[in-house]
Amino acid sequence: GSMQDWTFPKACEIVVVAPTPMHKFASGAAIPVEAFLFSEEQGRHEVKFPDNWALALTIDVGDTTIIPSATLRGEIPGLSDGRHSISIALVDNLAQGDFLGPRSRVHFTIGADAQPSLSFAPPRPGILWR
Repeated sequence: GSMQDWTFPKACEIVVVAPTPMHKFASGAAIPVEAFLFSEEQGRHEVKFPDNWALALTIDVGDTTIIPSATLRGEIPGLSDGRHSISIALVDNLAQGDFLGPRSRVHFTIGADAQPSLSFAPPRPGILWR
């Protein structure tokens, strides 16, 4: 069918290639992020979807960045030591970022498991896209 009659596909998911679940990164490392929208019906590289669909990346429970693409690749620099998570969701970019369904969350750790020192307050990390 054409994209006009394409409602949300049931056999569709967001595959997170990186970071891998529960991975432990060195202190100060930039965290690689790679994910893509996968449809069993269409295959990985053939996913066609309406222009208003986008991937939304949320770091921990903080800022969300909208990437208007079916694939996402970049890195997150400057996260503090400790436990973190990223959440990637399929959203409608024209409807205030309404969630369209699939969402993937990956937890990972930077540096030691200990709580970071309170004297160290890094700036909010930016996101650099390749």
